[in-house]
Amino acid sequence: MHLFSKAHMAASSGIVGAAGPAASGFGLAAKHLRPGKVAIAFFGEGAMNQGMLLESLNLAVAWNLPVVFVCKDNAWAITTPSSSVTGGALLDRAASFGMPAVQAIEHKKLDHC
Repeated sequence: MHLFSKAHMAASSGIVGAAGPAASGFGLAAKHLRPGKVAIAFFGEGAMNQGMLLESLNLAVAWNLPVVFVCKDNAWAITTPSSSVTGGALLDRAASFGMPAVQAIEHKKLDHC
């Protein structure tokens, strides 16, 4: 689950929230070494409770890094309903750092057995 390609400037990790620091690092490298390129982080809404992801959002804004953060909210943080462990609205959290935050697709809650 821990993959890295220097040639493709790509990485993945099985650690919840680890996409944020990796993307911020790639964004910093892009800013200085590859102007015009952007880094993209994909993660689930459960990662929005991880300190390292929140610090990555902060640094991306503070350092004006070319990073796009993409959060998939399926209402489940692995095996825990997100609503039982997450306070506030995710969009508001991201926007509180001063970054543009939009909801691309409305979440449709599924009935679970």
